[in-house]
Amino acid sequence: MVNYSYCGRQRTKGQQHCPATGITCRQCEKLNHFARMSRTKSYQQPHQAQAFNYPNYKGNNKCCLSSNRSSNITSIDTEQAATISQHKCSDSTIDNEYLFMLKSDNGKFPYAKVTFNGFHGNNTITMMIDTGASINVIDEQAYEQLNPKPNLIEMKNQAWGFQSDKPIAFMGQFTCNVSVNDKQINADFAVVKGREKCISSFELCKQLRIVKIQSNIHNINGNEFVRKVKRDYPNVFSDKVGKLKNYVVNLDIDKSIKPVKMKHRRIPFSLREKMSTAITKMLNDDIIEPATGPTVWLLPAMAVPKKNGEIRIVIDARTANKAIKRTRHITPTIDEIVSDIHGAKVFSKTDLRQGFHQIEIGESSRYITTFSCHDGIYRYKRLNMGITPAPEIFHFIVEHDVLRRLQGVRNIQDDILVYGMNDDHHDENLIELIKRLDELGLTVNIDKCVFKQPKIEYFGLVFSQTGVQLAESKIRALKEAKAPTTPGEANSLLGLSQYCSKFIENHAMIIEPIRKLTRDKAEWKWGEAENKALQALKEALTNKSLAFYDPKWNLELVVDASSIGLGAILTQVNPKDPRDKRVLSFASRALSDVERRYSQIEKEGLACVWGCEKFHIYYLSRNPIILEFKSSNGTEEYINCLFEHALPKAITREELLNEILNDKVFISLKKRINGEVNGDLLGATKRFDHIFNELCVTSDGAIMRNDKIVIPESLYDRVIDIAHDGHQGVKKTKALLRSKVYFPGLDKLIEARLSSCPWQLIALDFYGPTESGTYLLLIIDEYSRFVIIHEVNTTASHYVLPKSHESFSLFGIPQIVKTDNGPTFNGAEFGNFWNYYGIKHRAITPYWPRANAEAERFMQNLRKVFQNANVNQIDWHFELNRFLAAYRATSHSTTGIVPSSLLFKHESCSRLIQLYEKRPFQFNNGDISAKLNDEINKQKMAKDFDSRHKIKEAHFKIGDEVLYQPPKHKISNKKNPRRHTEPYKTLGIKGAMITVGRGDIKFTRNSSHFTLFKKRNNLLNNNNRFYCSNPPSSKSSSSNDLRIIPTDTDRTIIPLRRSTRTRKPPDRLQYK
Repeated sequence: MVNYSYCGRQRTKGQQHCPATGITCRQCEKLNHFARMSRTKSYQQPHQAQAFNYPNYKGNNKCCLSSNRSSNITSIDTEQAATISQHKCSDSTIDNEYLFMLKSDNGKFPYAKVTFNGFHGNNTITMMIDTGASINVIDEQAYEQLNPKPNLIEMKNQAWGFQSDKPIAFMGQFTCNVSVNDKQINADFAVVKGREKCISSFELCKQLRIVKIQSNIHNINGNEFVRKVKRDYPNVFSDKVGKLKNYVVNLDIDKSIKPVKMKHRRIPFSLREKMSTAITKMLNDDIIEPATGPTVWLLPAMAVPKKNGEIRIVIDARTANKAIKRTRHITPTIDEIVSDIHGAKVFSKTDLRQGFHQIEIGESSRYITTFSCHDGIYRYKRLNMGITPAPEIFHFIVEHDVLRRLQGVRNIQDDILVYGMNDDHHDENLIELIKRLDELGLTVNIDKCVFKQPKIEYFGLVFSQTGVQLAESKIRALKEAKAPTTPGEANSLLGLSQYCSKFIENHAMIIEPIRKLTRDKAEWKWGEAENKALQALKEALTNKSLAFYDPKWNLELVVDASSIGLGAILTQVNPKDPRDKRVLSFASRALSDVERRYSQIEKEGLACVWGCEKFHIYYLSRNPIILEFKSSNGTEEYINCLFEHALPKAITREELLNEILNDKVFISLKKRINGEVNGDLLGATKRFDHIFNELCVTSDGAIMRNDKIVIPESLYDRVIDIAHDGHQGVKKTKALLRSKVYFPGLDKLIEARLSSCPWQLIALDFYGPTESGTYLLLIIDEYSRFVIIHEVNTTASHYVLPKSHESFSLFGIPQIVKTDNGPTFNGAEFGNFWNYYGIKHRAITPYWPRANAEAERFMQNLRKVFQNANVNQIDWHFELNRFLAAYRATSHSTTGIVPSSLLFKHESCSRLIQLYEKRPFQFNNGDISAKLNDEINKQKMAKDFDSRHKIKEAHFKIGDEVLYQPPKHKISNKKNPRRHTEPYKTLGIKGAMITVGRGDIKFTRNSSHFTLFKKRNNLLNNNNRFYCSNPPSSKSSSSNDLRIIPTDTDRTIIPLRRSTRTRKPPDRLQYK
């Protein structure tokens, strides 16, 4: 008699059967030994370590490995396979590994050729398939074959052979990438000394698809617990379709909808026999019944083939659904189920047999399910697929009536998940479920049931003790996906990847190139970028488990934002060990076109809000969530790179940084950005409040607003001069500066500085007619005083417009064009021309030619030209060109600079002798001098004009009543008073332009045409007399002058005069 360490019993030497064969240890949950013989130290019962001399089997060694001769794929039962894959005992301190090396049915050991990637030469090793092994083993010879040899590390666990009581001596272990056919994984390999067989473990065989995992229903009878359940509740596992007892569903049908009899669809001859068989079975199962009496509704039936060769009968209920009122019920999401099964270790899954057909429909609702087939007309007695409310009704019935008050049970439609914290807890929950199903008369499909598994697949996810992960089928489908060839295929690929997005970090950013191809009007072009995106998507897909939600752990949300999308990672942190963090979910989404124009800080804020809204179901009504922004060293590098590219080329880095160090406002601003807050800092940096959240500080101390450099005040003028080099104009100068730098009041400073730029403000006017009957179009630059004159036959716009366009194309498009209110410049043709080139047209105040003073003053010069031509008897064209040449080369009396020099930045030649060689024109100094002289002389002329015309200050306000004095040439009757006696109300004031109105009358004039009006309270004889200010003097020549014609404080009373003599009409007017 010999004591065997598998069962611990004494048996006769040579006895073949061991009672422990195929038994799972209750202590370590491993195969082929009893718990009292377990090597796990935590098991208290001592055992004797005897020599393993159990004889070799001579018979059929099927234990858990068999050979599929038809497909040459080794298969293994799922229940035993899952047990084998459990390497760790729940309470053990030492993990023991096992090697079994079982034979197949034909007595031969199954082998597989495994390729070790990353090695030179012969890198393919033939390994024996050992589904009972928990580790992968290669011998010393195979290890020497690998070039270069991988580095070995010490093994942490011991390994025991099948018939040995001593642990195996290993040289060490290493990790590498291996593949079989097109499947690749990373795996650990132990190296044994000497020459032995190379063994592949069950986990390696499963991941490389060397073995095929079959449903455990094939050995369900071998499980004692399941056998007992089947024996106690045979009706639940019956092959018939059950029916829920004492429950009838009545559909809510809208009687106002007219019934429809749809056209019958002919069934193919090849499917009629199968359809007849299916109809007969449904009649026997009491699912349908023949329709009798008048047919109100009629729907066509169709045969849909199944994978097993049978058919499924479906009906086209689209018309009927319009009359069936939908009942709304809440269906749980897979995330809600995942949160409920936290801590579960054992799982089962049951599937109700033809679930919808186990719910009876009321007699009053059956008529709307009537359908036709080649065998006749029938109607449903049970709930059928195709009608709109069926899924929600069925789920509600199962959840609230069938599974009510059951613990450890959840369902989605007809798939019922059972879970427990241990075997006893799970068995109790499962028995309660089966008992309830038996009481209600429901049956399950035994072929789709899975019982007592450490991991289970449920709606594309795999639940286990460690967490939740994607099912292998989903991973394989995505990794084997081919490049799409149409937008429809691209949408299908995106749909598959979206289902897996919970397990893919930065999913939205990865698939962005593919998503672009699915947009409306996008050109289909699958290129290198899309191929890289698809490959990155496959590589990012992970088969690692995500943790179950534990309400006792703290939550941490990490968010990030890029230029194309948002990302978030929800993790939970062990409150006892903050280093223990487990990922609950990944999430990401693409940014819309509008959101992509947000600043980076706004995108980060959007990511924060979106992440909190995305995972609000986890953290609401509990402790505050810890929010973090994902950061990296690349952020600072990126900001520094932006600083280098935004720095103006004419300003060195050192100059800018020195000015920043000496600027008190910038010193305060940097302190505020770095988190220091006080009243002085807020006051000194108030100008930056509206953009404060967009500011950041580089490593050198410069301040950036997004991708633009914030410039200190000492460099404002210099930066504007650099941007205005070449005199591009106000708009282009603003655009250039905005693309590189920022400082408060940028627009106003540019406009003020560029107001004296040549060819920005020009004036147009006409002179004529001349002696030839033509007109002269005058174009004058108000800054340089450079004049251009064109001769036109008439002032019509179609003659004048080409000449104006010619000058603008030669000298550039001006910013503002100032003209009088003549019909030429206010017509539609010039209006379209102004709009096309973006020119601002400024019409001067009506009847106030002084507002266009530069052009009006030049008319005196033109009159002298024509007088000189007449006196000297020469052609006026020649005289005009000679005058213009001299005028353009002569210093202007106001600016003190030659007009052509200000416009072209060089001095013009003249007929006078030049003593010295011409020097280059210093345009910066010239501009400064011209601007200064212009301001001084204008002020002097304005002062002289005011003194000569005795101008006095006065102020008009909106709402004042004023009297209007029209121009002299507008007074038709000189006997009438020049000033209107009826007052007008002031409606608007713009500089010296005042807009008044009375009733429907509304017009704008210069302020010199108006005087204040006030009524007098005490008048003689209570007559309506009034007094007014003295007549105003003339106004200054500039329309932009803010000085207004005053009212005189010495008011003069003007009584209303009446004649006292007796009026006697002439005799000739007297009639009898």
